[in-house]
Amino acid sequence: MSYPTFISMIKIFTDENECIKFLFDNNILYKPKECKICKANLSRDKKRFICVNKKCRKSVSIFKDSFFSKGHVKCNLTMMIGYFWLSKCNYYTIEKMTGHSPNTITDYMKFYRELVIDTLKDYEDKIGGKGIIVEIDESKFGRRKYHHDRVIDGVWIIGSIERIKQK
Repeated sequence: MSYPTFISMIKIFTDENECIKFLFDNNILYKPKECKICKANLSRDKKRFICVNKKCRKSVSIFKDSFFSKGHVKCNLTMMIGYFWLSKCNYYTIEKMTGHSPNTITDYMKFYRELVIDTLKDYEDKIGGKGIIVEIDESKFGRRKYHHDRVIDGVWIIGSIERIKQK
């Protein structure tokens, strides 16, 4: 998987307004078309959409229904923590780079894992079926230090293939 370099993202990670602009430009945050109460237009004031109807004045956060609504950390720092997580930095490194507490880093790592799991759960295609053979195998890729017999740190890879009889 390829993702941008840290240097190319530095503006987004250090400036909350730049981050919000990036999130809107990439359709990560959505802009509601109209007020849900009175159907009037909305104007944006920093981190809120506000109904222009003086009788209504309903407001809603720009982060409503997004990943960013769950946290208490600014969106740019949330993105930075996520970037370090994708870069496989350890918790201590992320803590030192961002200045957040170990509990905050642990909470965000949990949020990111849940986000990935939720994305995977949405995949509903099934393999196999009547008359179809599915072969599944797993391997662990890692390296043993000094070739000693012990638990290997590494990554589990699971693969499968669907065998279909050719006619």
